[in-house]
Amino acid sequence: MTFKAASKGPVVLYLRAIVMRDTRTLLATVAGCAVAALIATYQFSVLASFLSAANVAARYVDGQVWVMARGVPAFDFAYAIERDYRGSLQRFFPGATSREVVSGFGLWNAPSGAKSTLAVVGVEDYPLHRRSFVFDRSDASQLEIDPGVSIAQAPVLPEIGLTRFVEAYPTDELATFLGSPYVVMHLSDARRALQLDAQYVTFLVIDTPNSDRLSQQIDVAQAHFPELSILHRDDFYQRSAIYWLVKTGAGAAIALSSILAALIMLLFLVSGISRFAQRYHEDFLTLIGLGYDTRYIGTVLAVVALSFALLAMVVASASLPAVIVMTEAIVPWVEYQAVSILFGVILALLAAFTAYRGARNQVRSLNLEEVFRS
Repeated sequence: MTFKAASKGPVVLYLRAIVMRDTRTLLATVAGCAVAALIATYQFSVLASFLSAANVAARYVDGQVWVMARGVPAFDFAYAIERDYRGSLQRFFPGATSREVVSGFGLWNAPSGAKSTLAVVGVEDYPLHRRSFVFDRSDASQLEIDPGVSIAQAPVLPEIGLTRFVEAYPTDELATFLGSPYVVMHLSDARRALQLDAQYVTFLVIDTPNSDRLSQQIDVAQAHFPELSILHRDDFYQRSAIYWLVKTGAGAAIALSSILAALIMLLFLVSGISRFAQRYHEDFLTLIGLGYDTRYIGTVLAVVALSFALLAMVVASASLPAVIVMTEAIVPWVEYQAVSILFGVILALLAAFTAYRGARNQVRSLNLEEVFRS
């Protein structure tokens, strides 16, 4: 055997032999690792989407600064404040524009007479006709609305509270796990639907061109109005996400499921790679008997472990969008999250490294007498 052949034999030729003569075992191991990786990446997408969906209504309204009653934990559980704060806050944000926002749970009366609750959001100067609202397309069946047909053609017009509505427009930006569909409408319609007095609002949303000094402006305004919470939108989004993740059973359950899925992925990858290494235990003994150093075998093990991990992630990454589409009817708020792939890759590399270390330690502990007997 020439030096060139010997140098590449443990890595290239040996791996080629594994693929050619043990394809079934190789595919079974990669499939098992890929399923584990898919479960983990999908569950992490669920978690990331859950945190994003916790602010879906606030993101839809949008605004740089959110003003609310002190102690409001999330958008969906806000308390009313007096709208007079709007004028008082103006001097702390010179040149800024502000909007009034109201939100709350209202009673939905479908054309069939069925009743349910809605999360009503009213926005000042919302570009929509009066007695109209926007809803998420995934909630059409629950609301008994055909997105392609005007509700004005229904024999009985739907009602929110005591207000009848004549038009509804679908969107794909309001999917929620809340259980009560979001509907967004003009401020005056929301006030009537929620029977909220005109002197009260739920939020004041401020947009200012002086973004460089925004943090300082917020701090000064907050010190002047300790009874309010005046937050940059990123801080408000973070507060809502933490509330849903930590303070509710749903968020804790999803987070725990993500951790368990990650552990299952690690277990499958480590066990799959380790079993494959053990399957070629005698071949490793033969290589040592032929004079190859354990470092060469370690290189083989490293390439095998890394290949399994990367192949598993390639299959999982390719399958994830299809799985999300398949489950869209059940969990419409789950979206493809690129960060979940990064999460899976990190776990896969960690599993490959763990399996490689374990297999390498086994090779180092091989008994030389066993080598000569082989």
